Amino acid sequence: MLCSCFRVTIARTSVIFHLQGFSGPPLQNIDTRSALSVIKRILKTPMALFKITTRARKLTNGILIEPGMSVEVATVSAVNPITANGGQAVADAFMRVYGIDLKKAGALNSAYLETIKIR
Repeated sequence: MLCSCFRVTIARTSVIFHLQGFSGPPLQNIDTRSALSVIKRILKTPMALFKITTRARKLTNGILIEPGMSVEVATVSAVNPITANGGQAVADAFMRVYGIDLKKAGALNSAYLETIKIR
C-alpha cells in the first residue's frame, strides 16, 4: 500500500514527488541523492492501514453505492481517513477502484462508511 501514498516521477534532470495528503505543490527539481533520502524516510515512516466499507445501499445524483464495497487506504497518521483532510484519500480510493464520486453522492461520512484499522 505504500505505492498509493506517493508517486515519484523521474525525468531526465529532476525528480518530482507527489505525496498523498500533501497540500502544497509537488516537490520538484531535487537531485537524486535527495530523492533517495526522501524515499527512505517515507518507507521508514510507520503507515496506518484502514479498510473502508460501505454500509448501505444509496442512489443519489445517478450514483449507486452498494453495501460491501470496500477499499484500503494507507495514511501516515492514525487518524480516521474519513475525517482527515476532508476524506480526500477515501474519495480518491473509491474513484480509483470503483469509478464513483462519494462526495457527489453525499456518502463521504461515517453514516455510510465503516472504518476498520488493519494496522
